[in-house]
Amino acid sequence: RWNWRNGHATRITEETRRIIMNIDGLGPGCEAHVAATRDRVAELLTRHCGAAVKTGLLTPASPSLRFE
Repeated sequence: RWNWRNGHATRITEETRRIIMNIDGLGPGCEAHVAATRDRVAELLTRHCGAAVKTGLLTPASPSLRFE
């Protein structure tokens, strides 16, 4: 349920060329689970959609990132 197909702002279609996908986690030790989920989604997007993927991980110690 990361992107709702009926929502105009978040819908992903065959014509979509760029997306940002947030994967949230809460609680102690969630960073490893979030990173594993992120990596799995990235792998699926690459394999099934031919996507070029950039990933990052926001944490309390690293609260920002920049994609160039």
